[in-house]
Amino acid sequence: MGDLMDVKDIANMLNSKVDELVTYLLPAAVRDGHEWRIGSVAGEPGRSMAIHRSGSMRGVWKDFSSVEHSGDALDLVSWVRFGGNKKDAICWAKSWMGIDDMDPGRLKAIQAKVKKQAEDAERKALDDARRREKYAKAIWLGAKKDLAGTPVDLYLLGRGIGIADLAKPPGAIRFAPSLKYPDGQYYAAMVAAIVNGEGKQIAVHRTFLHSSQPFLWTKAPVPDAKKVLGSYRGGFIPLSRGSSNKSLRDAPDGETVVICEGIEDGLSIALVCPERRVLAGISVGNFQNIRLPQAVKKVILARDNDAAGSQADKALQNAVDVLAMQGRQVFIAASPEGKDFNDLLRVERGLTKKEERA
Repeated sequence: MGDLMDVKDIANMLNSKVDELVTYLLPAAVRDGHEWRIGSVAGEPGRSMAIHRSGSMRGVWKDFSSVEHSGDALDLVSWVRFGGNKKDAICWAKSWMGIDDMDPGRLKAIQAKVKKQAEDAERKALDDARRREKYAKAIWLGAKKDLAGTPVDLYLLGRGIGIADLAKPPGAIRFAPSLKYPDGQYYAAMVAAIVNGEGKQIAVHRTFLHSSQPFLWTKAPVPDAKKVLGSYRGGFIPLSRGSSNKSLRDAPDGETVVICEGIEDGLSIALVCPERRVLAGISVGNFQNIRLPQAVKKVILARDNDAAGSQADKALQNAVDVLAMQGRQVFIAASPEGKDFNDLLRVERGLTKKEERA
């Protein structure tokens, strides 16, 4: 059978069984749309590791808390069960799929079927990606640029952020009067453009909003009020250009960049430190993927106050290592109050008590 099947064949067969495989290997994993989510290859609960369930990426995974842990379904077996030993993973995979002693003719038929499924999935994934890209652009183009007096303006005021108080209104943020949430309901939304280092929009971020009383807007009462449409890997939301007022790709030599996770956190920093360029990186696991120009010599990572040793904490350290290897000075900043700098701003402005932070 060794002449009939190579490592790629085995990986493809495992990729086609990814749902069954993940359920078997990582029982704590949870489904999240087109992905499985779990803490890491060690199997603890969490969201730092993503495994694609469908499309051309089916079986492909990445543990964002680690630089080395990623690959296809066969790599997943090797790391979860054998500490990265591919040879042992191949033996286990053959046994698990029941192909050790399979009739050669039947095995060829299975391989052909899996190959066709992979090709069909790749075509579908490409079509889906194009649809998502088209929809994301439509959302962005249909959103309103002027934020004054809109639910976005009122929502941010409730978070202690006055758009009029910023050195310059963030061009990456717009207002959509009505967007459809996955449950079928429609909500107003804060829409943000996610761009790459060249300034090209690659995805759109939506914060769904809700009003329970006049002039008071909060996040919508849904399971996840913040959603990203499209792949944001390596992308960010530019919130402030700082004192140079130039695009990131045209940043002056010696530039300092602040990278945080969320929009509200980033705007809080921009409000207090208008001289700083501020980027929202969406998630701490994405910090290490953001490509900065050589002109950026210093990076300040404005972290959330996650527990020491958590997956987010590990992802932050990975980002520090990657940026340092690029020859940049890296500093970590954390709020002395609450989860992040927006919590601190809200406390200082009397918008919330310490015990009521959310």
